[in-house]
Amino acid sequence: MPSSNALIGNQSKIPWPLVPLHLGLIAATSILGPAIACTGVFAALCIIAAVSTTAGFAFFTLAVSHIADLPGLSHAEVVIPKWTLVLVTFGVILAKVSIEKRRWDVHLDTPEWLLVMFILWHVLCSINAIHSMATIGEALRIAAYPALVVIVRESLTSRRHLVFAVFGYVVVVLVSGLYTVLGPSEGIGRWAGLTGNANSLGLVLSLTIPSLIAAWSASCGAILRSIFFTSGSIGVVMLLLTGSRSALLGLVVQGIVAAVLLKKTKVIAVFATMLLAVAVTFAVSPPLRELGMTFLRLNSGTTHRTLLWSAGMDGASRSPIFGHGAGLTVGDVVPNPQWGHSGQAFIFKSFEDAFGSHNLYVTLVLTLGVPGLLLFVSLIWALCRHHLGAARNASTHGLRVSHIAVVAMVVGALCSAMFESMLVGKLAINNYFWIAVGIVAAYEKIDRATDPNL
Repeated sequence: MPSSNALIGNQSKIPWPLVPLHLGLIAATSILGPAIACTGVFAALCIIAAVSTTAGFAFFTLAVSHIADLPGLSHAEVVIPKWTLVLVTFGVILAKVSIEKRRWDVHLDTPEWLLVMFILWHVLCSINAIHSMATIGEALRIAAYPALVVIVRESLTSRRHLVFAVFGYVVVVLVSGLYTVLGPSEGIGRWAGLTGNANSLGLVLSLTIPSLIAAWSASCGAILRSIFFTSGSIGVVMLLLTGSRSALLGLVVQGIVAAVLLKKTKVIAVFATMLLAVAVTFAVSPPLRELGMTFLRLNSGTTHRTLLWSAGMDGASRSPIFGHGAGLTVGDVVPNPQWGHSGQAFIFKSFEDAFGSHNLYVTLVLTLGVPGLLLFVSLIWALCRHHLGAARNASTHGLRVSHIAVVAMVVGALCSAMFESMLVGKLAINNYFWIAVGIVAAYEKIDRATDPNL
């Protein structure tokens, strides 16, 4: 008999008829391209969202967040239908809660309160910002993250809902892989998926894989474990095929952190042995070293990112307290580019182009000043401390693994953030992290309400 520490037990069944229907509709929407605007498909998705009710919000938000680029469609034709669908699903949830006269606990934990303070600092910095409305828009975008945590935490009310929500991560892996196999790739050997960018897909997968592995560890039943493990394994292969070095770095760090916190000494020993074997092989075999350098794209260096970091820090030095706000252009940050410099001429093509530093920490200092960076550090510290404490006090193995997975995702994302904007940036990519935080919070709430003797 399954134990109570599993993510789902015998007391509830998975809505199996809905799962293939969801997969089929999302896959059809992804692969057919212009058919995403078809009224019939959209209406069917709304109906299924209504049927799945509380679990539907997390599932659909996960399923559509990675869809950013489809052949034959403008940006608005992609963005408007997918977020309309999410809002319709949320409306169904609110209606159901109102009919049942059920109240939501909308309290915020310390990390969420620090995230709110981080958002308010955006608003304050908008007064001094070069582009005030863009900075306020960025604050509103980040405001979706604490809202996601609360909505997911309160809308998932059963173990069946938890599993159904995690299937959103499964859909991301399977549909992205299917679309990439059937669609175009970004260069030779680089998988871009529905994000339209190989690095973006890698970052999505770096936040998806640990969620699937945690679900595999916390679940009982051969079928569920097989689905989560297989999806996670496919995700790892896909991440390698994206060629995203920042995503690979984040995933490796996640594995090390999880192994250390879970005290998996054998896993640590195997990993150390593999690293040693790779180092020795590279040292004694120049052809294999060259092959490995090419596969990991190490020969290309930082692809001019150091120039962006230097320019970003120079810009930050001109306003170290309040920063310059969001929505900056090259002209705002680099008023006098050296067009004769090959690197600068390559990355600074026009004064009107958007400026991106490809480094979260540089971006924070540039846009929000030093206080903004300190607020972010405080948020990360509180988030890790909260989940480490919850892991120590967890009553079940599955809940402990889930909290540790969140900590591992944070540390891995901090490493990826040296090259990309993680956790609070990159548009919808970070939905995968904050929804995972909400799922773990819902899991903890359900676990407390469940009689362990059942």
